[in-house]
Amino acid sequence: MAVGYIKGVQAQDVAACVEPFAANNQGWARNTIDVEVDEHALREIYFPAFEAAVKEEGVLTFMGAYNRLRGQHASHNDYFLNQVLTKEWGLRGLVVSEWDATHDAREAALNGLDLEMGPERRAYDDFFLARQFRELLDAGVATEAQLDEKVRRILRVMFETRAFDGRSPGSINTKAHQDVARAPVVRSS
Repeated sequence: MAVGYIKGVQAQDVAACVEPFAANNQGWARNTIDVEVDEHALREIYFPAFEAAVKEEGVLTFMGAYNRLRGQHASHNDYFLNQVLTKEWGLRGLVVSEWDATHDAREAALNGLDLEMGPERRAYDDFFLARQFRELLDAGVATEAQLDEKVRRILRVMFETRAFDGRSPGSINTKAHQDVARAPVVRSS
């Protein structure tokens, strides 16, 4: 199902976003839960649909989950994002965090997070991938090559979705949308 959905969405010059990656089983305490799951279960239960999204359809964006995996937050988890998603499966698009699910500037900078979705109550410069990332660059902890890769991934998605080609804007809650929503469902026998 995921592959077909992604194909349909991305055919409209819209980046599909697969989420939440991964091992996200509960909403309660989702920011503090630390999932301990063995590799066999990850590969057989959690990863197949995510892997197909990358390998079969080339999904353009991934969103990290709120939970931790083996002690590290999913939105900036080296194993999830660098080792599996990028190196093993070959994701060419970008990785975005869940809203307010980035917790460490160093891990975000080094472990594959490209775009941080932070809380509205904070100034942009207070996001982990803003001033703190710049400080990591200045200190030599993060490299310009890592910054370039994040920019490359973001721009790749923008080019793939024709953001620079004058694509027609979408629409929200139009009369046509309302008519479709109110139309009776026709079921075949």
